[in-house]
Amino acid sequence: MSVSVIKDVSQSTGEHDQTVQRLQQRNQELERQLAERTQSLQASEQRLQLALHSGQMGLWEWDVATDKLSWDERMCSLYSIRPEEFTGRYTDWERHIHPKDLAILKQMKANGLQHRFVTLAEFRVICPDGTTRHISNSYLLQSNDQGEVQRVIGINMDITARKQAELALQNSQQFIQQIADVSSNLFYLYDLQEQRNVYVNQTISTVLGYTSSEIQAMGKNLFHWLMHPDDLGRIPEQVKRLNQSREGEIQEFEYRMRHADGEWHWLYSRDAVFSRDDTGQVKLAIGAAQDVSLLKKLEAQLEEHKVKLAQVNRAKDEFLANMSHELRTPLTAILGMSSALLEGIFGDFNPNQQHYLEAIHNSGQHLLEIINDLLDLYRIAAGDLELNMSLVSIRELCLSSLEMIQQPSLEKQMQLNMIIAPNLDLIWMDEHRIRQVLKNLLSNAVKFTPSGGQITLEVNLGRVFSETSQIEFMVKDTGIGIAPEDQLKLFQPFVQIDSSLNRRYDGTGIELALVKQIVELHGGSVSLTSQVGVGSCFTVRLPGGMSPNE
Repeated sequence: MSVSVIKDVSQSTGEHDQTVQRLQQRNQELERQLAERTQSLQASEQRLQLALHSGQMGLWEWDVATDKLSWDERMCSLYSIRPEEFTGRYTDWERHIHPKDLAILKQMKANGLQHRFVTLAEFRVICPDGTTRHISNSYLLQSNDQGEVQRVIGINMDITARKQAELALQNSQQFIQQIADVSSNLFYLYDLQEQRNVYVNQTISTVLGYTSSEIQAMGKNLFHWLMHPDDLGRIPEQVKRLNQSREGEIQEFEYRMRHADGEWHWLYSRDAVFSRDDTGQVKLAIGAAQDVSLLKKLEAQLEEHKVKLAQVNRAKDEFLANMSHELRTPLTAILGMSSALLEGIFGDFNPNQQHYLEAIHNSGQHLLEIINDLLDLYRIAAGDLELNMSLVSIRELCLSSLEMIQQPSLEKQMQLNMIIAPNLDLIWMDEHRIRQVLKNLLSNAVKFTPSGGQITLEVNLGRVFSETSQIEFMVKDTGIGIAPEDQLKLFQPFVQIDSSLNRRYDGTGIELALVKQIVELHGGSVSLTSQVGVGSCFTVRLPGGMSPNE
C-alpha cells in the first residue's frame, strides 16, 4: 500500500526569492558602507599625513618583541638623514640624541617595557652638520589581551623655533629684571581691580625699607597702611585719569609714603596703562617712581629763602626810599646855596673862590644824578616805574639831549653832529625817560672819547616788522672802543669793563643798565657795534607808532 503526500511549494519559492533579494540588498548596503568607511579612512589618513607634514612631525613605531624600529620619511628629515641610512635599530636613534639627553630616551624605552603610559618627552638631537634641534616626542602603547606591550607608536615634532623664542623671552625677562634691580627708581605693576601689587623691584627696600614680598603681602591694605592720609583721598582721581588715558599716555602723581622707620618720604610716579579687561577698564597699571624727598626739602628751603629775600628787598626798598629823602634834602640845600653864590646874590668872589663854588655845585649835581639813576633802577626792578607817554618831536628831543652835553664837549674840543632822516617828526614815548637814555649814551660817548673827537646823534627809520615800523636812535663816537669779549659785560649794574677805567674815568657803571631797562619798558631794544681804537655805536630801537594804537 502506498501513501502519497502532495505539498504546495509555490508559496515557499516566493519567500525564497524574497530572502535572496533581501540578502543581495544587504550585501550591497554593506559594500556601500565599506566603501564609505574606506574612503573616510583614506581621508583621515590624508588629513593625518597633511597634519604631520604641516606640523613638521615625524611618525615612528617600535616593535617591542623584535626590537624593530620604523621611521617615516619625515622622521628622517627631522634628523637630517636619508631614509636608506636608517637601519631600524634602536641604536640608530640613540646616536643622534644629545649626550646630555640620552637618559630621556632610555627612560622612555624603559617605561614602554614596564607597561607604563607616558605621552610626552622633550630632548635635543644633533644633526650631521652639527646643528642642534629641539624635539617633542609623544607616544602611546599598544598591548595584547594579556596586557603585554606589543608596540609603541609615537610622533616627533620639531620645536626648535619655540625653544629659541622661549630662550629669547627668558633672556629678555632676565635683562629687564637686572635693569629693574640696579635702577634707583621703583618699578611696579599694580592690579587696580584686585588692589594689590603684582610686581615691585628690589629698590623698594632702599626707598621704603620693605622687601618686595612684604609689599605684596600687604595686598589691599598697602595704601591704607603706608600712604599719607592727605594723599590717600587723591587715589580715586588718579585711577579715573588712568581709565581715561590713551595708550602710552603718562599720568604723573606725587604722594607721601611712610618708611619702615616711620619717616614720611615724598614719591613722584609716572603711571601708564599696562592692560585692560574686556570692558575697557584698566586691569594693570605699570609705573616708575622715585624718591623726591630731598628735592621737596630743597624746594621748601628755597621757598623759605624767597620769603626772606622778599623781606630783605622790602627792607632795602624802605632803606633806599628813606636814604633818598635823607640824601636829597642836604643836596637840595647844597645845590640851592651854591647856585645862589654863583649867581652873585651874596656878592662877588675871586676866581679861585668861583672855581671852588663851581666844583661844589657840579659835584652835588653829579651825586644827585647818581642817586636818581640808582633809585630808577630799583623802581624798574620792582615794577614801580610807570611811563608817562605822549607825542614827542624827534628833532626837539635830539636838540635838548645834545644841549645837556654841550659844556663837557666844548671843554674837550669835540665836534657834535645831529642827523635826522626826512619825514621823521613825532614819536610816542616818555619824553623824560628817553631823554635820560640819550643823555646817558651821549655822556658816555663824551667820557670815553679823547679830546678833538666826534660825537654824532643820528635818527633813522628802522626795519618794519609785522607792519610796525621802528625808529633807530644811534649814538656814534670816535672813542676808545670796546673789545668783543668785554661787550658781554655791558648793561650790567655797577660793572665797568676794565677796572683801570675807574681810575681814568668817573662813573658808577649803572648808566647803561638804566638805558637798557628804560628802552625795554618802551618795548624796544638796545645794541652795540664797536671796534677798539676806532669807536662805538649804540643803537636804540623804539616802536615808531604815533599813538598807543599804532
